Amino acid sequence: MVGVVMALAMLLAPTRVALAAQQEADPLAVLEAYDLALNAKDVDGALALFADDAVLTTRQGQFVGKEQIRTWLERLVTQNASIEVANRQVSGAKVTWDNQFFRADIASLSNEPLAAKAEATIEAGKIKTFSSILTDDAQAKLDAAQPAQDTSAATPAQDASSQGAAAPAQLPSTGRAYASALLLSIILAMAGLLLLGAGVAWGVSKK
Repeated sequence: MVGVVMALAMLLAPTRVALAAQQEADPLAVLEAYDLALNAKDVDGALALFADDAVLTTRQGQFVGKEQIRTWLERLVTQNASIEVANRQVSGAKVTWDNQFFRADIASLSNEPLAAKAEATIEAGKIKTFSSILTDDAQAKLDAAQPAQDTSAATPAQDASSQGAAAPAQLPSTGRAYASALLLSIILAMAGLLLLGAGVAWGVSKK
């Protein structure tokens, strides 16, 4: 009897291994595990499903490798109350679907979903590439809901000691100063000549 049980176990072992391998390589199973981890705010669990050299793409740019992807996941968990997935389609290792993001950090969008188109490729049970791009309408809605950037910091505040102070007198231009000095020199020269002429005439008259 024991021998029969062992023989059955040996026969079933390859089948179990095959089923486990099939489940590991199933793109839908990998992404469903990612959804569960993300909605549970489990950054480490979600990150473990990415390949070491995975590339993640959003409207803001690309995140390459687990270190950068962790930063994106942490921000995503902070910003989003939940993510709803729909219309997932599998074509070989590639999966496409629609996302609905609900932002927890923006009150006006907590009940207003932001639509995104998502795509991923799965290799050896890991997410190799991943993209989640907001639609144009969703991006416009997000831009309108975000507070306008404060530009006051871009303009330095005026020094308090200078407030109310009189404006310094305007300095004369160099050309005007030179003309005034030249005119004064001419006047003085003419006065000197007149005095010299008067002195000469007085001396002659005395003779």
